[in-house]
Amino acid sequence: MKTRAFLISIVLSATLIIAGCSGGQPDTCPDMGLITSMETPDSSLTMDNIVGSTAPNFTWQVVDCKSLEPTNQNMSLTDLHGKPVLIVFTYAEGSGCKECAQQMPYIEAVYNQPSQELTVLNIYTDTNSGSVRDYTADKAFLTFPALVDVNKKMGPYCIIRGYPVNVLIDSEGIIKQYKVGRFIDQAEVESWLESL
Repeated sequence: MKTRAFLISIVLSATLIIAGCSGGQPDTCPDMGLITSMETPDSSLTMDNIVGSTAPNFTWQVVDCKSLEPTNQNMSLTDLHGKPVLIVFTYAEGSGCKECAQQMPYIEAVYNQPSQELTVLNIYTDTNSGSVRDYTADKAFLTFPALVDVNKKMGPYCIIRGYPVNVLIDSEGIIKQYKVGRFIDQAEVESWLESL
């Protein structure tokens, strides 16, 4: 009897290991989208003028995060006017951006505070939808939308080469904060919002 129970437990364990390594679709993943267009700013954005400028509008096509199939729904930055938006330009962890990964728990903690009316758009560059889905599914605590900029349309926002880039836009669409480099802690993210 003990031998039979032992064999059953081995078979069950092997089944779970195979299922876990089969590369199946994740159980949960955040809203996803594919950047499709970017408005050209009236004048080039620089480190001297970006804070106080109107945030250039951009559009994305909503993608089903499990199948990675595009939907018929499109959204844009202007759809989000009325509450602050934090745009985070980042790489998925596998591409070597440790600072990108280090700041994510701070942003997520602020994003999930009931008192905050903050929209976060995490824009991944130099990658594809499948890699982003797998990365965000692995980091199950990441719940804000993940947008993929495969064709590098978001260049005007990335003035200085480096990642992450954090951009805070107020409820009227004006850029209020801009930073190349990670947030050092949750308090820094909160201080940005308090400055609005």
